[in-house]
Amino acid sequence: MKKILVITLSIFLFASSISLYAVGSHDAQYVGGTVAAIPKSQSGQLNVADASIDFQYQKSSFAIPYASVTDMEYGDKPSTRIGTSIGVALVCWQCGIATLFVKAKHHFLTLEFTDSNNTKQAAVFEIGKALPDTLLPTLEVKTGKKIVHQDKK
Repeated sequence: MKKILVITLSIFLFASSISLYAVGSHDAQYVGGTVAAIPKSQSGQLNVADASIDFQYQKSSFAIPYASVTDMEYGDKPSTRIGTSIGVALVCWQCGIATLFVKAKHHFLTLEFTDSNNTKQAAVFEIGKALPDTLLPTLEVKTGKKIVHQDKK
């Protein structure tokens, strides 16, 4: 009985830690930048429109016209969830060690643009794992600019 409880609790802790830290595969989160109109850590969706890329969050949206984009960067950063591993190890040390080998990959898109006042702005978004394959080529076509991949610099 104790073994079943330990396994169930370990699975629950592991699954809940994944959902707490992950951006949904089709979602985006504003990580930071100079755009005061978007609250930091705001989750939403990046949508490709005819004339702009729109970040829609809660009941608001922020549009970045393609013509105003001056630079774009993309990078993915792997990370290990140390805190989760420690928490799981308190219940089941074998499971805690196993979670050290689970890597999360975070995808970041940085857009530099000029606003309506001709001021340089930047917005950094963490994007879901399903977005880079379609979003990045579309942005390159719509803006006419190449995306710089941070790992290839």
